Amino acid sequence: MEININYRGFTLDPFQVQAIQQIEGGNSLVVSAPTGSGKTLIAEYLIEKVLQTDRRIIYTSPIKALSNQKYRDFSLMYGERIGILTGDVVINREAQVLIMTTEVYRNMAVEDPDVIKDVSYVIFDEIHFLGDIERGTVWEEAIIFSPKTVKFLALSATIPNCEEFARWIESVVDHKVSVISSDHRSVPLSHLFYFRGKLLQLKELHRQVNKTEDSSQPTSARGEKKSGEKDSRTLDIVKILRAQDRLPLLYFAFSRSLVDHMARETSHFFDFTNKAEKARIIELADGCIDKYGLHNLESALELKDVLVNGVGKHRG
Repeated sequence: MEININYRGFTLDPFQVQAIQQIEGGNSLVVSAPTGSGKTLIAEYLIEKVLQTDRRIIYTSPIKALSNQKYRDFSLMYGERIGILTGDVVINREAQVLIMTTEVYRNMAVEDPDVIKDVSYVIFDEIHFLGDIERGTVWEEAIIFSPKTVKFLALSATIPNCEEFARWIESVVDHKVSVISSDHRSVPLSHLFYFRGKLLQLKELHRQVNKTEDSSQPTSARGEKKSGEKDSRTLDIVKILRAQDRLPLLYFAFSRSLVDHMARETSHFFDFTNKAEKARIIELADGCIDKYGLHNLESALELKDVLVNGVGKHRG
């Protein structure tokens, strides 16, 4: 089938065209492509295709926060035809397009399959969670217990064994599962390593490390690890990236307390906003604090303080 290479104002990449051709052919498919390459556009095409029928479609995500985000995004696009089911939120459960966590879908498929008998497609976002030791069985069971009439669109940026995974789905559902993959990045990645106050490319890092190893300087003289050194290192990295015009940046930390701490430290040492931006941030923050009665909530006031200087935080 000939597919128009323009969709909603976008010129489609080859992998998107291939995926849409498979959808038009009535196949399930696994799509593996880098983050930001346009996998969601394929999901949107499929959603709009199902909306033209009397069937339903389910979009699953691994976490509630992502489900909530997708509900907001799709509600702006499709209005009241969108619903959401998570452990915390139930909105418009009879909608033609339902957003939910994978656990919720698995439970429906196992415990009450009649509820999903009119579903034609299930979209699994972040399907690589199937390889998670603790939660992977949820994705397996969601596929195994789905009605045989259901087709799948599985999306991932990191699934390493697409072909093997697709063949497994075929063995379970007894219909064709196509694999579409792309390694093209619209925005290429560059990798830099922080070493002794500098951000270095890999080749230069090897050179510097070799010089250090060849040095006769005693290890102890090179500097012991000190309390606060990690904070200093992080702030140095922010300073260098700012000087190189590489902002904005995301900093990942492995605990909520560290997220809070680094937000405070970064906001204390840096100011990323101008006068007009500060005024607007204060206006919006005060509006939220007033609306939801957060005047005595320390975390809300602390968030406002760091936001004013252009630092945000997200703890899941």
